Amino acid sequence: FFSLGLAPVIVDDLIEIIVKLRKERGISILLVEQDVKVALDIADRGYVLEAGAVSI
Repeated sequence: FFSLGLAPVIVDDLIEIIVKLRKERGISILLVEQDVKVALDIADRGYVLEAGAVSI
């Protein structure tokens, strides 16, 4: 979980970097994140796993 234990300002900076990389380079990024707000700020689409199965 990339944001776990990081200061909010650091998480915001990392989100900006990830979004910039996606836009400028046109690359896909696989991100595992427990904080739904952080994940939705970054993702074009996402999946939620519950008990090992996709639930959404």
